[in-house]
Amino acid sequence: MLKKIIQKRKKIIEYFLAAVFFPLSLLFVIVIRILKPFILIRYSYIKSTRIGHFVEDLDYYLCAKNEKLFTPKQTHLDIFYVNTYVCNKFFLKLLKKEIIILPRFIMHPVDKINRFFDRIIDSQDIHTVGRYKKDLTVTPKPPWLNRDIYSFLQRTNPQFEFTSKQINKGFSILKEMGINRDDKYVCLYSRDSKYLRKNYSNNDWSYHDHRNIDINYFISSTQYLINNGYKVIRIGNIVEKEMNLYDKNFIDYPLTEYVDDFMDIFLQAMCSFTITTMSGIDCITSTFRKKLVFPCVCPIMDTKSSTENHLVGYRHLVDKKTKKRLSMNEIIDRKLGFIFQDGKKVENIDLEEINSENLRTVVEEMALRENNSYIETNHSKELEKKFFELFKKLPKSNPIDGLWHPKESKFLISHNFLDKNHWWLD
Repeated sequence: MLKKIIQKRKKIIEYFLAAVFFPLSLLFVIVIRILKPFILIRYSYIKSTRIGHFVEDLDYYLCAKNEKLFTPKQTHLDIFYVNTYVCNKFFLKLLKKEIIILPRFIMHPVDKINRFFDRIIDSQDIHTVGRYKKDLTVTPKPPWLNRDIYSFLQRTNPQFEFTSKQINKGFSILKEMGINRDDKYVCLYSRDSKYLRKNYSNNDWSYHDHRNIDINYFISSTQYLINNGYKVIRIGNIVEKEMNLYDKNFIDYPLTEYVDDFMDIFLQAMCSFTITTMSGIDCITSTFRKKLVFPCVCPIMDTKSSTENHLVGYRHLVDKKTKKRLSMNEIIDRKLGFIFQDGKKVENIDLEEINSENLRTVVEEMALRENNSYIETNHSKELEKKFFELFKKLPKSNPIDGLWHPKESKFLISHNFLDKNHWWLD
C-alpha cells in the first residue's frame, strides 16, 4: 500500500513538472524539426518498469550502435527517457554512462507534442528511435527488439562495466554472505507470480503461469552443485516462499538483508552460470555474457536460440484427451510452437508435471561442460542433429510480437535431455 501511495505521489509530481516545463518541451520539438537537415535528433522511451526489457533492450541497442546497424547516415543524436518507476536504479546508473537520458517530465510531453505536429507535417517517425512509420508495436529494430534476432549475444562483449570500486564492494558483500572471491557460485531463479501481483496487481498475468515452478523442485539440482564444489545463490527480489534447503553453501538471497539493486546486478554478472525457468531477471546474466541453463523451456519456440551460452531442456506438452506427451512432429503439425505465447485460447493441451530429476540432468550437464569434463557420444550427436532438423521446421515468428529467432540457431540442446527423451524426436 505504501509503495502505491509513493508511486501515485511521484506521478502527481511528474504531471506538475510536465506542466511547468511544457514550453521547454514544445521548444524542443520545434528545434529538432528545424535542425533536421543538419542533425537528426531522435528520442525513445525506455521500458524501465520491467528488468528484462530495461536491461536487454538497451544491451541490443548499444550492440547495434557499435556495429552501425540501423543508424542514420546523417549526423544524429539519440536521447532517452525512462518511466516514472525504475525497477533497478543501479542499472540506470550504468546506463547513464552509455547513453543520454533526460527527465521524463520533459521528454514524455515531447513525444506527445511531436505526434500532434505529425497531423500537420508528418515527420514519418524519423525522430523516434527504432520505430517504423506509424508502427508503435514491437519492431525488429533496437531498442524495441523482443529477442536477440541478430545474435548480438553470440558475437559481442558486454556493453556495461563495473568500476574497480564497485567490484570490490560486490565481493566484500559476497564475503559477508559466505562466498569468497575465488569460490565458484551458481545463480538459481525459479519464477513465481508474487512480484507481478505485488507491483502490477491491476493486470492479468496468468498467461505467464506456465513458467511458474515451485523453487523446491530445484533442491536436487542445488545439492548436486554443492556436492561438486559450487555454492548456490537463489536470486530474485520478491518471492512467494523460501527454499526448503538448509546448507551453508546455499543462500536464499531474496530473504536476506543483502537485497538491493546493486547486488541484483552484481550477483549474475560474476556467477559461473545461472539456472532459470525463464523470466526477465535472467537477462542480466546474458547481458554480462554469462551462461544460462534453461532446463524446462515451454513452449519450444520460447527458446532463446541466439547463443551457445544457452543450454536448453524442455517441458513436454500433454494432450488432455489421450494423456499422451506430444512429440516434436506433433507440435509442428498442430502448430503449437508458440502455445501460451500466441494469444490463442489453449484447449486440450496441458503441461507435463515437473520432475526434479529431469531438471537435475540438464543442470549436471552444464556443470560438466563448465569443467570441460562432459563427454559427447556419437548417439547424442545424432539425436542433436535430428533435433535441429525438426527445430528448423518450426516458425521463427511469434504471431503477436514478430520475429523471435535469428537466421541460424546457435543454442546448445541438452544431450542429457535428448538421451532421456529420444521418443520426442520420432
